[in-house]
Amino acid sequence: MPKTPYEIRLDVLRLANEIASKDFNSKMEVFAEEVTTMRQQSDWSTVNHIRTNTPKMYSVDDIKKQASSLYEFVIDKNPKKGKHNE
Repeated sequence: MPKTPYEIRLDVLRLANEIASKDFNSKMEVFAEEVTTMRQQSDWSTVNHIRTNTPKMYSVDDIKKQASSLYEFVIDKNPKKGKHNE
């Protein structure tokens, strides 16, 4: 049974959320490694690094922007020719 437009939009939103979540988690992993390495120094540079470089959690607007980008790809009736479309 084909999906309704609402089901497709929900799938796109879920995919956008998954993309944002994976991006945030990978940034947090890198950040945690940096902080672990810096902890050995035991000075204010670690605190400053944490204050200025902690990855920002994605927002609803970020998810909507990602979903919009994905949805534009889905509805594009004239995709640009690439390696796979030639």
